[in-house]
Amino acid sequence: MATNNIYRKHDVVLKMVEEIKAKRKYKSGKTLSPETKEKIGIASRLNQSDPDYKKEVAARSKKMWEDPDFRKRHAESMKKARENPENIKKHAESMKRVMSTPEYKEKISISSKKAWENNPERRQSTSEQFKKIWEDPSHREKMVASTKKLWEDPQHREKMEHVQKTRWENPENKKLVSEQFKKIWEDPDHREKMLEVNKKVWADQDYKARMNEIHKAMWETPEYRNMMQELHKSMWNDPEKREMLTLTRVRGEEHHNWKDGVSYGDYCKDWLPSRPRCRAFFDDKCAECGKPSSENITKTGRRIALHVHHVFGNKDMCCDEDVSRRKMVPLCMVCHTGVTNSKDPKYWEERFCKLIDEKYAGRCYYTKDEWKFLQFQFKKY
Repeated sequence: MATNNIYRKHDVVLKMVEEIKAKRKYKSGKTLSPETKEKIGIASRLNQSDPDYKKEVAARSKKMWEDPDFRKRHAESMKKARENPENIKKHAESMKRVMSTPEYKEKISISSKKAWENNPERRQSTSEQFKKIWEDPSHREKMVASTKKLWEDPQHREKMEHVQKTRWENPENKKLVSEQFKKIWEDPDHREKMLEVNKKVWADQDYKARMNEIHKAMWETPEYRNMMQELHKSMWNDPEKREMLTLTRVRGEEHHNWKDGVSYGDYCKDWLPSRPRCRAFFDDKCAECGKPSSENITKTGRRIALHVHHVFGNKDMCCDEDVSRRKMVPLCMVCHTGVTNSKDPKYWEERFCKLIDEKYAGRCYYTKDEWKFLQFQFKKY
């Protein structure tokens, strides 16, 4: 019996293949016996160690995949297989069993890195293929639906949270990811490309509305606010990160909150005396997070008074004839930064107006007479 020339290098493999062919009396689709599977596995491993064999198989596979009919048949068979729940479950269990072996995972990682680093044409080809796939609206819709369904499962969310936490607790992994991102972002073409992508994404009003809702829900959670506060503190306490953030900070006309230089305009004459009356009215606590003035400390360790924020951004608020527009709230440094840099100022206007109207009956500062009386009482006691 003639044997395929790709097995010509190994006599052991040749013998195994002949035995398998001689015993191949099963019909198409019938499960192989464990002994046959083991022999095929040994033959495959022996052949994989032969460079000539690998080269010939690669050339043959490439030729097969260049045939449109073969690609179509393969796509249809894969689609049919994926529609079968039993096949999906079986494949998942198989991958789980294989990937649970550290040696196998390391081997796959090394081979993947080597393949991607030494083959720029393959990277480019794969990138173009994925771009083409993701340009199909039906594919995007399908992937979004499947991802949503996956993340609705509490067990999956908990598992992914544990995986991410474990990865980031590894200093070597953090350093590696940091270096990779630095290398990527040092490329001007990549930065320009990402800038264009972000502009295109944020131009979609539906996407912007969805992201605003997500961020609102996140910032309304005290745990998230505290986590972000600690994160920003740790970043600004690191001299290198502080310098980097200072250099990369967007200022002037390039900033998304630029309002034709109005931020440098003059305040009305009643602004300065109004600030202490507003702080005292809110019991000298941040209207957003409740932090007292005693904890409003700068990076250098200096305690400063709470900032007083114009709810509507009108700097002549205190002199405004419309009394309903005279609204301000005291904020700590962290909250004030988040509010002033927000891409949705309307949200914060509505939030603070609701707070003032519902909790404080439309008031947000002591009148001059009330303030004089309070000062007299403080001096008296």
